[in-house]
Amino acid sequence: MRLIRLLPFSLPLFCLGAEPVTPAIPPAAEFFRLGDVMMFHSSSPFADARWMNAEYLLSLDPDRLLNGFRANAGLEPRAPKYGGWESRGLAGHTLGHYLTALSLMLEGSGEPRYFAQLDYTLSELAECQTEARGGLISAIPEDERIFSEVAAGDIRVERFNLNGGWVPWYNLHKLFAGLRDAHVHGGSAQALEILSKLADWAGRTTAGLSDEQFQKMLFAEHGGMNEVLADLYAITVEPRYLRLARRFCDVEVLDPLSRGEDKLNGFHANTQIPKLVGAARLHELTGDDALGRAAGFFWETVVRDRTWVIGGNSEAEHFFPPDQSGSKLTHSTAETCNTHNMLRLTELLYAQRPEAARFDYYERALYNHILASIDPDTGHCTYFMSLRPGFFKYYGDADNAFWCCTGTGLENHAKYARGIYAHSAANDVLFVNLFIPATLDWRARKVRIEQETKFPEEAGTTLVVRTEQPARFALKVRAPAWLAGPAKITLNGASIVVTPAADGYFAIEREWIDGDTLRLSLPMALRVEPLAHTPSTFAILYGPIVLAGRLGTSGLEGINLTAPGENEYKKYEPPAPPAMVADEGVDILKQLEPVAGEPLTWRTRDLVRPADVTLIPFHHLHHERHVVYWTRVPAGQASADLAQQGP
Repeated sequence: MRLIRLLPFSLPLFCLGAEPVTPAIPPAAEFFRLGDVMMFHSSSPFADARWMNAEYLLSLDPDRLLNGFRANAGLEPRAPKYGGWESRGLAGHTLGHYLTALSLMLEGSGEPRYFAQLDYTLSELAECQTEARGGLISAIPEDERIFSEVAAGDIRVERFNLNGGWVPWYNLHKLFAGLRDAHVHGGSAQALEILSKLADWAGRTTAGLSDEQFQKMLFAEHGGMNEVLADLYAITVEPRYLRLARRFCDVEVLDPLSRGEDKLNGFHANTQIPKLVGAARLHELTGDDALGRAAGFFWETVVRDRTWVIGGNSEAEHFFPPDQSGSKLTHSTAETCNTHNMLRLTELLYAQRPEAARFDYYERALYNHILASIDPDTGHCTYFMSLRPGFFKYYGDADNAFWCCTGTGLENHAKYARGIYAHSAANDVLFVNLFIPATLDWRARKVRIEQETKFPEEAGTTLVVRTEQPARFALKVRAPAWLAGPAKITLNGASIVVTPAADGYFAIEREWIDGDTLRLSLPMALRVEPLAHTPSTFAILYGPIVLAGRLGTSGLEGINLTAPGENEYKKYEPPAPPAMVADEGVDILKQLEPVAGEPLTWRTRDLVRPADVTLIPFHHLHHERHVVYWTRVPAGQASADLAQQGP
């Protein structure tokens, strides 16, 4: 059933891609609005995850999220706070993500229930801002004291602490971004008014700081303040917001990256990624080459040298020397926030130079981390995605988590339609980046593209063109790096020969007519991917899909897999993980047998000790222990180890 989208307001020009500011680096590719891409498809795991996320999003009580905002403004809260981080020093951060998620869902569906919660929350924030006067609205404990001290130049700073507050600029960035998105994606003029007043407060608060003092302040995590202020400049054409965005650029991190120097070891990973998102956005708007180089080099080095097989990065939230990866497979690998922000950075860099390699990474991270991070039963999301052999996924809950990754999780599953398609600025090229069943309404060309696929269960996709009038454009479909052989392409049933161009796309340019059908067969195969600097440790993939060994629930009795108590999950010690027993030179993949009647499922055959296991896609595996990274053990060594253990 096609959903009828009736927006109860008019969308701003910025939302439609007509920014008042002309970027110095015009985008070579632009993504479509979420409302132009329909992916309500019963066979799509992305549609299922989006639905679960929507149910959780709509279950949240805005009055509970607004508790601290009203209290700080001198107003009586209407409901008690949520627990977890919302009852601690990071109180209020979730509300910004909530605004973003509602706005994304609204743009994608037009459903009134998203508008109602968004409109109510914004009206409450406006009341708080009126009562608080100076423009600042927040739920941060002691916010007035913290920022009055900062304004006076009294700056006491640690990596996660500014004047006794738990990363207050990071916290505020979530509100800034939520208000921006409520305007850009949700069409709210009120959100822009609140955001402008809040940004003016930030400008006044920091106006008296010297450059040295400002940089000292940025030693503490501050999110993507440079990006959201750059966006506000693009919307309003007010130079003061651009100047403030530049001041929020952290030279300690950005300057070495602009010179091609990787000095990231030991740095908190997700503190850095939003800074580079802002650098990429400022490069686009201003043409600042140093910021562009920093963003590009950061992406390359993180994706190439610092990324786990699932597309996530870091251990215990921090970057580490890549040659230590073998010792970093712990319970705290791959913070989900990091991947959220890496995908945002990927989108910005792709827009400047649309190359298929960007979406090779994007696809990997989307399937194997983001899609894998949501509990299919509750819609709650992971914080870390543990890759420790024998560990498990653990999720937030309805009342007592509200981690940073709870907030980004609300956003992640609301925008799966974002990267599937893109178009050139001249609307003469349509890019197909992801193989997800979704219908595109390309309004500028009066063309509809229907993508029909069961990928990855199906090794290929079908694109059907719907148009009332013939339309000439180039249809460019990503030639993925994981192809196990030449793609087979047919147009209206007839084979055509198309080789990937330098940008990594199959390009077919012609005059398209209604009903034209392009079918691509994209061969996939099992493959082994070694862990960097640790060749005896490896993961198994099928095409872009990471496979995980199912270990069942034995040993998890009494463990709460849903929001275990603070750090409780760290106490869990899995039993000795299974190993794959095979001498060097033995092809492990030949000892994997497909399970009849179960797509994307294999069973090891006389390969794993102490017992063979079933392999399934990591994004399908929930509520049990798993293995993603395997260790190869020579047969002789395995026999000796088993003999030593005794009967």
